[in-house]
Amino acid sequence: MKRFFLFFSLVCIAIGCTVDEQPVMPVQEDEIHPLDKAYVYEAFESKDFWKTLSSFEEKLDACQIPVSTAASLTTTALIQTCLNHPFAGTYSAYPDEFEIIKILCNHNNAFKELLNRDDAAKQLVAFYANNTDLPLCEMHFLELLMGSGIFSSLFEEPLSFQLKEAAASQLAYRRMMPDRYSVHSRKTAELLVRELEKKEAPTITSAGNQLKRIEASSYQAKTKASGDLLYYISIYTAYGYSFYGYVFEELTANEITQHDLVYTTLYPNATLIEHSSTSYNDVSYAWNMSMGGPECWLTSYTPFLTDDTYVTVPSYVGADVVYYYGGDFSAIPVNASTLISKWEIGPVMQHAINDCPYTLSSPTYYIYGSESFSISGPDFVYPNTSTPYTYSYSVPFLTSPGSYFVWSIDGPNELSSDYSMYVSSDDLKVVFNDTGEFNLWCRYYYHGICFGTASYLVLVVNSERNEDTEPTE
Repeated sequence: MKRFFLFFSLVCIAIGCTVDEQPVMPVQEDEIHPLDKAYVYEAFESKDFWKTLSSFEEKLDACQIPVSTAASLTTTALIQTCLNHPFAGTYSAYPDEFEIIKILCNHNNAFKELLNRDDAAKQLVAFYANNTDLPLCEMHFLELLMGSGIFSSLFEEPLSFQLKEAAASQLAYRRMMPDRYSVHSRKTAELLVRELEKKEAPTITSAGNQLKRIEASSYQAKTKASGDLLYYISIYTAYGYSFYGYVFEELTANEITQHDLVYTTLYPNATLIEHSSTSYNDVSYAWNMSMGGPECWLTSYTPFLTDDTYVTVPSYVGADVVYYYGGDFSAIPVNASTLISKWEIGPVMQHAINDCPYTLSSPTYYIYGSESFSISGPDFVYPNTSTPYTYSYSVPFLTSPGSYFVWSIDGPNELSSDYSMYVSSDDLKVVFNDTGEFNLWCRYYYHGICFGTASYLVLVVNSERNEDTEPTE
């Protein structure tokens, strides 16, 4: 009898250990959803066809899944279909990473179907727990999808406990390998853990704010030195206005490779100029770094407008920056149809205006510099008599690459014989041959655009020039 109880006890212990070690099991799939393989986005798989698509909207439409097909997929296959969507990995192109979640849930029938499945939350937890080796971008997107709050039952027991355990395990694993996973890849798992501790479903807005707090606390801790937080640097405009740029933890080599691959595959007609990076964004690249400023992350372009560091011009011709109000996006114009831009933490790409992860409209073009400058030199002079005398005029700053000055004179008789002029960039030398009022004009051009104009009135009097009466320049 003792042997029987010992054997029974050992069996119970063995069974208990086996149950504890079992992964979270998916719930039984409904028989009305017989397709158990993820949908294949054939438009994206056909590289030749994909190259013919020229806009974000066209590519989204080409990746649409028929309503009937979405309805026939098992929930597990539906989840994988959502993760396989070509644009799932473009969360990194947006300041708010949940933006792509909103776009796809509003547009794609697979996402719409998943939102309506009664077993979606249970299957999401099971899928997450049983697929711990998903590619980096798929795992990030899955954690964004669950952390968005759109599946509210994820934050109720018993699912919330199961999900928190799985997320905590993922977070611990990534923290052990900082050379492979930066805060960018850790933050979505940490987001889930923090949200599940609150025991209530977040909103997309609150989840986005939570992601930013996780990033900020990590950056400050990583860059702390000698008791000072070094997560920001001072940025100065051309005329001395100062504000802060932020220094963020850089992506790992693995993350850079993954993000580069997402965008070069999605945008085969674009050219990769610089690799993916969290060191700077579109604002800094277009407004700051393009004019020699330091690498950093900027949250707004408006400081560059406070002291006329940049002023508007009518078109892309000669413009240094273009800002699209529709899209809240900054770029460098190459020509009428081409831009160079930084895609948030993604790469810098040269691309057709519409061939990017954004819908762009309402452009405003800007040129770097200031409209204000003045001419210096004598304003009371004598005409040339028997001995020519040259008067000098100049502007008080040096030209920059791509800029030049054009000088002209309006004489009292509007005759070219009234004066002789010799121009050398920012310097003008004049011999006056008649009396009266002369208007000197200097126009400043930058990349072919007239950026500013200065005038200077010179009075030429009817008197003999001599050493005693010559005015001082």
